[in-house]
Amino acid sequence: MLLLSVPTHAAGEPLTIPGLRAADALALARVARSLAAGAAPMARPLEGRFVAVVAGSQDQPSAGVFALAAQALGARVAHIAPADLGLGLGDAANAQDTARLLGRLYAAIGCAGLDLPSVALLKLTCGVPVLHDLAADIHPSRLLADLMTLQQAQCEGVARPPRRPRLGLHGAPRSSLLQAWQEMAAGAGVELIDLSGRGAAARSAGCDFVCRPGPPPELLAVAVAAGTSPYRHQESSLWQRQRSNHALVVQALLLNELGARR
Repeated sequence: MLLLSVPTHAAGEPLTIPGLRAADALALARVARSLAAGAAPMARPLEGRFVAVVAGSQDQPSAGVFALAAQALGARVAHIAPADLGLGLGDAANAQDTARLLGRLYAAIGCAGLDLPSVALLKLTCGVPVLHDLAADIHPSRLLADLMTLQQAQCEGVARPPRRPRLGLHGAPRSSLLQAWQEMAAGAGVELIDLSGRGAAARSAGCDFVCRPGPPPELLAVAVAAGTSPYRHQESSLWQRQRSNHALVVQALLLNELGARR
């Protein structure tokens, strides 16, 4: 499975993932590539240990991808509703005690939709890795996984086009997702087409892929239906690859976090 094997395009633009230093992005890519290829025995540092998913629903994409990644590292997952924290992390008098207790009970914590002050307190106090809103449009792990998926689709195509793949992006003009891809596009070797506003339907006709609004955003190979796509991927398989890649990147992120705390 290919992951960021060509970090720059022919013009030599640097690879940019908003929210990650270039060296960190490439390091995560290398670990995720190793996990995907099975080149070495799978590290399972969470074998038999518990991790917590703090989310209002187990169906939230951020909760799901954290659980998948943690289970692949050997963890047992406990789902906790924010209301089940009793006094909650927002109670100033008891917040630190609550955070410390969670850190003693769980080896890592994934949060989905928790308020930012509570997430900041967890990260500062509980002493274990805390990952928040992994499936958010512009979370670095989300962007890295989506870039990985596009590159795989290009390299596994029946006939590779003589140009960069064209990605159409839906959403409001000047959205955070659009701005993030504008930063990434050159180094990723992707031609970005803005599908917000009037005339989107006409512009989408020239796309190889579109990113449909989420959460999380879904990548679709739009030319497949017309029989003109050089890519083998059907829409469902592309979305499944996107989700699998995201879990691999989160596994790499967890391994990095756990290793840094030893």
